[in-house]
Amino acid sequence: MRVAVPEVRRTARRVLPQLGFDGDPWVAEVIVTELMTNAVLHAGEVGKSCTVRWEVDAAGGLLVGVTDCSSGEPRLPAVPVPTDAECGRGLSLVEALGAHVTWETDGKRGKCVRAFLPNEGGHGHEG
Repeated sequence: MRVAVPEVRRTARRVLPQLGFDGDPWVAEVIVTELMTNAVLHAGEVGKSCTVRWEVDAAGGLLVGVTDCSSGEPRLPAVPVPTDAECGRGLSLVEALGAHVTWETDGKRGKCVRAFLPNEGGHGHEG
């Protein structure tokens, strides 16, 4: 299942420019990678899959959503995570890169974690 993370990163690198995303590709790849990594590490179950969806809005902002089979809510750490820690900083990193993180849970089907990265020159996200 962990092979999904590098595959999603490579796919994002290829697809996002085709969708009209002209922001920083490195930032977009990190956001996609962190959301997918969280889904695989914290919510992945053998035999279950995670789904990633991305779109670029009219203002050029990027919306990334990752759906998994866990209904547990993701949490930002209550205290700063040590810089040498190997996990626990993913959503904080996504927000530090300028994205707004939200999520929805459905106790029967799982949850979707979304990150919206506005276009620096755009007008923000509607909706």
